[in-house]
Amino acid sequence: MTMSSEDYLQLVQRLRQLFRARLSNELQLEDLIQDVFVKMLHAQHQGTEIRNLGAWLYTATKHAVVDYYRRDSQLQVSPLEELDKFLDEPSDHIAVHAELSQCLKPFIERLDEPYRRTLLALEYGGASQMELARREGVSISAIKSRAARAREKLRCMLERCCSLEFHDGLVSNYARRSERCCR
Repeated sequence: MTMSSEDYLQLVQRLRQLFRARLSNELQLEDLIQDVFVKMLHAQHQGTEIRNLGAWLYTATKHAVVDYYRRDSQLQVSPLEELDKFLDEPSDHIAVHAELSQCLKPFIERLDEPYRRTLLALEYGGASQMELARREGVSISAIKSRAARAREKLRCMLERCCSLEFHDGLVSNYARRSERCCR
């Protein structure tokens, strides 16, 4: 399996965003993500076939975070309920999210400016709302509104393309209405 540097950067950014709330130490988060990519390369070198890279990386990173908390009990951990919820997230949801996330980038590219720019900066570029507001010369409130409108437009595009099923507020399953809708 080959991965372009752009694909690699997107995966790293998504993992960083997903797990930032779980770890307060940014350096530890970066170390965990790097360890996960080393495990992936090792697994591939050993002949392990990774069919869905996004789901594999998500699961491996999730396990790395759990191991981190088990290893270092002196760190201040997130509330137990949050960690339990995190551990109990069904693996099926992970695979569905990984597959569905492949549709999002083309949809984001179809958004009008400034919605496209806002979502790309926040979701793929790792910018905070405050950073983006400063960079664009607008208020944080304006960025929050743009992001909310962009996500709503994105949701509408996705629902026109796919039939979505939800469980506990998360997409649990989907079916494409047309094979060419996510392109």
